[in-house]
Amino acid sequence: MTNSTFRQNVITSAQTLIKADVAFGKKDKAQGLARYELAMDLAMFVSRTKPSLVIDKNDKNSWRKEFGLDELTKSSRAKVTQQAYHPKVLEFAKQSENIGELVTKLDKEFSVYVDKDAKQSSHAEKDLDATTFRGLSKALPKNVQDKADLETSLNQKSQGASKVFLRVARKLANKSTAQLLEIEKLMDSQDQVGEDELHIPNPATIEKFSKSLPSAVSNWMK
Repeated sequence: MTNSTFRQNVITSAQTLIKADVAFGKKDKAQGLARYELAMDLAMFVSRTKPSLVIDKNDKNSWRKEFGLDELTKSSRAKVTQQAYHPKVLEFAKQSENIGELVTKLDKEFSVYVDKDAKQSSHAEKDLDATTFRGLSKALPKNVQDKADLETSLNQKSQGASKVFLRVARKLANKSTAQLLEIEKLMDSQDQVGEDELHIPNPATIEKFSKSLPSAVSNWMK
């Protein structure tokens, strides 16, 4: 298949999902199928356009405009691109001649079967099905690079007392419940301080990274 064919497949799949987003909304089977097809088409296109499989923000923005991905719902766009640009998906896409082969590779690598001995059977029951959008999303390993980039960005945007606040929050995310209870007791036992002594992150800094902080905390918990 040529690059123009892969490009046209992405355009067609994107239009199908745009219609599914409008018609069916959340958790509809047709929407899930459309998301999966677009993610696979996009991965195949990217693996041919960027053989190194190294993509950056400019690439993603360019493809978003080229394929009209802004017309998707915010949820669909985020979930589809997260799956399509995942290093493992791109790796298998590069090794595949078409979507069918890509899906077969993902199924073999990530699907989890109820009876492991029955894995070779086409009728074997699966606990986790990587041939579905939701199943593959659950099966794919978390992209640790995204976490590192996010924390680096937050650290760059914070300064002074704000760095201390962020550092403490990060450490708390790695504590057990028992340890957190002990920390809470310690905090409760400490003397109260006046308003002029309160350790509050710089308001200007909060404004800069407040949108990223929930995502960072979510990543810490994974």
